[in-house]
Amino acid sequence: MKFDRASAIAKTLLYEGYNLYPYQAHSIKNQQRWTFGGLLPSSFVDAQNKGDSDQKCFQTECLVRGNSLTKISIVIRFLHLIDRTLVKPDGSHIDSIKIEDRVYYPWEEHLEREVVIPETDLGSINNKETIFPFYFGSTLTCEPLSDSHGFPVGSILRNQCAVQGAITLLATWIQDQTYKLTVQVENKTPFAPVKLEYSQLRSLALKHSLISAHTLLGTDQGEFISLLDPATELVPFVADCKNIGTFPVLAGKAGDHDVMLSSPIILYDYPEIAPESRGDFFDGTEIDEMLILRIQTLTDEEKTQMRSIDEHTRSLLERTESICPDSNETLQGRLRYE
Repeated sequence: MKFDRASAIAKTLLYEGYNLYPYQAHSIKNQQRWTFGGLLPSSFVDAQNKGDSDQKCFQTECLVRGNSLTKISIVIRFLHLIDRTLVKPDGSHIDSIKIEDRVYYPWEEHLEREVVIPETDLGSINNKETIFPFYFGSTLTCEPLSDSHGFPVGSILRNQCAVQGAITLLATWIQDQTYKLTVQVENKTPFAPVKLEYSQLRSLALKHSLISAHTLLGTDQGEFISLLDPATELVPFVADCKNIGTFPVLAGKAGDHDVMLSSPIILYDYPEIAPESRGDFFDGTEIDEMLILRIQTLTDEEKTQMRSIDEHTRSLLERTESICPDSNETLQGRLRYE
C-alpha cells in the first residue's frame, strides 16, 4: 500500500508527546499530555468559547492534478484514550500497587485507531459533499493482580469511552485537470455539560476525543501539488486553500506525488526520520543522543517508575540500557549535503 512509505513519520506524529522525559507518570509534563492534534467533542468546544485553544474539527485543502476518474484514498489516524485506574480488592481506588519489583500506577493508555474511507473518484465528489460517519464504542475491562503467593492485591480497571465523528470529502474543479480537494474531520461525540472547573471538564472531554489526529491522502492516476513549492501558475490556487489545524505536505519517497500527509505539526515536503535514530522517544523534535544520556542518568527508582508506565516506555528503557557508549558517537550531529 502506498501509505507504507509514510508510515514511519506518521507513527512519530501519532506518538508525539505521548510520554516525555523523565518518563514518569507523576512528572508535570506527563500530567499535561495530548497537546498535538486533539479533536474534542463539538458540544464541549462550542460551550467553552475558548477561541482556537480547543478544536472540534480540522480541515485539509490541497490541489490534485487528474480527471474525473482519478482515485482518492483517505485514512484518518488517531489515538483513542483508555483510562487506567487501580482498585483494592474491596473496590476502593488506590494510587499504586506494588508486587515484588513491579509497581503499577494509574495512567492514560491508548488504542491506535484508523478510519479508512472507501476509494472514491474525483468525479463522484465534484461539487458534492460526501459524509462518512464513524463510531468506536465504549469498553470496560478488569485485570486482577495477585502477589507471588497467589493472593489478590487489587485490580487494573481499563475504561474506554465511546467516540464518534464524521469525515466530509469534497472536490472542486478549478481548471483543466486541476481540482481542490477538501477533507474535514469533526468530533461529533455526545458530551453532556457537567458542573466542573474547566481543567477537570477538559480532562473528561479528552476521554471522548481524537488524540494526535492526522490524515493520509493517496491518489491513483493523479498527483498532488506541493503547497510549499507549487508551479507559478498554481500559486493563486494554493493561496486559496484553507487549512484549519493541519499542514499538508508531500510524503513518501522524494519526487513522488501520490501521497500527502496532513498533520497538526508543521513539516516540510517528504519528511523523514533521521537514519541514525534507533527507535521512538515520543518527542520527534529532540535529539536521540541527548535523550539517551538523560535516561542513563536516571536513578534505579526512577527507572522502576519508567518501566512501570506501559509497554512502550518499558521498551524504550530496555533499548536505551542496551546501547554501548561507543554507539552514541553515531548519533552525534552531522552535515548532510544534497
